[in-house]
Amino acid sequence: MKLPFYLLLALLFIQTAVIAQSTKEERQQDREDHDVRNKITMGFKLGLNYANGFDWSSAKFVANSFVGLATGTFISIPLSTTIGLQPELLFSQKGFRSDGLLNGQSYSVTRTTNYFDLPLQVAFKPLKGITILVGPQYTYLIRQTDDFKSGPYTTQQALAFEQATVKRNTVSLLVGVDLTLRHLVLSTKAGMDLHQNIGDGPPQTQRYNYLWLQACVGYRFYNNR
Repeated sequence: MKLPFYLLLALLFIQTAVIAQSTKEERQQDREDHDVRNKITMGFKLGLNYANGFDWSSAKFVANSFVGLATGTFISIPLSTTIGLQPELLFSQKGFRSDGLLNGQSYSVTRTTNYFDLPLQVAFKPLKGITILVGPQYTYLIRQTDDFKSGPYTTQQALAFEQATVKRNTVSLLVGVDLTLRHLVLSTKAGMDLHQNIGDGPPQTQRYNYLWLQACVGYRFYNNR
C-alpha cells in the first residue's frame, strides 16, 4: 500500500515542478515578447505642452505660461538593443500671455502659435520599457495669432506686431523620457528654442525663445511574437 502512495506523491511532485517550470518559462517568454528594444515599432501620442516665452537679452519682456495641444505619431528604429533612433511628427501648440509697453501704451496679449514639430532623437534604452531621448527638433510655424486686450491704441499695437517678420523655421533642443508598459506609452519632454522667433522687424516688438514641457499618453503598435 505504501508504494502506490509514494508513487502518487512523486507524481504530484513532478506535476508541480513541471507546472512551475512551465509558468516560469511562460513569464520569461512574456517578458521577451514585450521587450521591444530590438523591434521597429510605431505609435501615436496625445497630450499637452506647458510653454512660455523668454527673452534672455531683456528683462522688460515678462510672460505667463500657456497650455496647448500636442499630438502626433512616432517610429522607433533600433540600431542595437540599447541604442536607436526615434523620429516623430507632431502638431504642437505653444504660446504665452504677456503684458508690456508698445508705442508708449500698455498692452496685454495672448499669443498662440501652431507648429509642425519634427523631433529627430537618439534613443538610449538602458532597461526594458525605459527610453531616454535626446536630439534636435525642426519646427515649422503653421499659424500665429495675437489676442490683444488694451486701451485705445490696440490697432497701432497690433500693426507693430504684424510688421515683425516671424521666423517660420526654428531649431530646438529636446531631452525626454518614454516609459513603455506593454503597449501604453507615457512620454515627458523638455524643449528649448536655439534662436529667437523674430527675423527682421520693428525693434520694439517682442523677441523671445520658447521653453516648454510636454506630457503625452500614447499607444505603441508591435507584434508580440
